Amino acid sequence: VYLTALLTATRSDYVRILGDGKAATTIKRKDNNVVADNIQKILIVYLNGDGSEFDIRDISFDGNGVNQPDAPDGDEYKYQQSHCVDVKADGVDVGSVNIENIGIIDATADGVSVSERSDGSHGKINIRGVHEKTRTYTRSGITLSCNFDRCIMSDCIMDSFEIEHNTIDTENFKNAISISNCFFNRKLDLNFKRAAVSGIYPQVNLSNVSVGLGTTPDHLFLPRWLNMGNCDANIDNCNFLVDRQTFVRGFYRMKNCRFHCSGEWTGSNTLLEERSDDGGSLE
Repeated sequence: VYLTALLTATRSDYVRILGDGKAATTIKRKDNNVVADNIQKILIVYLNGDGSEFDIRDISFDGNGVNQPDAPDGDEYKYQQSHCVDVKADGVDVGSVNIENIGIIDATADGVSVSERSDGSHGKINIRGVHEKTRTYTRSGITLSCNFDRCIMSDCIMDSFEIEHNTIDTENFKNAISISNCFFNRKLDLNFKRAAVSGIYPQVNLSNVSVGLGTTPDHLFLPRWLNMGNCDANIDNCNFLVDRQTFVRGFYRMKNCRFHCSGEWTGSNTLLEERSDDGGSLE
């Protein structure tokens, strides 16, 4: 299926999109479709009922970035809001979002953006089996830019994943995330900016996570980067081969981890000592 116009689901409290498998069902953006940032998304869903549910699975989205105007022209962020899928909590508390067995191909921005407007929020977010390949533009396979209760993510391979709150509320939302058995080629960004204002740090659990190990055949735009901040984190059996590594504020407990950072380290000196005590190695 080739997309020639934006698909929009508005004023909905239950949306379900099912394919026949990510290798069998693909929605592809047509050539020369994205002419400006923040338009020509493939699919945008507005959930406007408290307790709304969104379920998408067994389908692929091809952003066709290489065949958009002026691609590539040196501006990696040229279309950074023109996502493949944008799921918005439209001024309500959404109950659940399920993203399962999804393929993302050459997205011009995020593969899937879970977001809000008018102070909306999401409850439980489940992400499993998302596989991304090929990138012409910089952004992330999935981005969460909203308050949420809990996100569970497993068995994914993608270029990048990031938390990017516009406004974070850790008093009313846990914003807790668990990631297991996942590979990120370029970036894992779990910096809960401004969470320290309330003194309540979101809980982060990482298990069997790798960053910067070249698990997808994508060329790299920005340095490979592990960015963590303002969180209470347990990190177990993880491998980080990065050019830049940041730990700011919060608490970090590490066990059986391997770090290789070829460039900039940002964080406290005591962090290195704690990592060594937990049996990890540092290069």
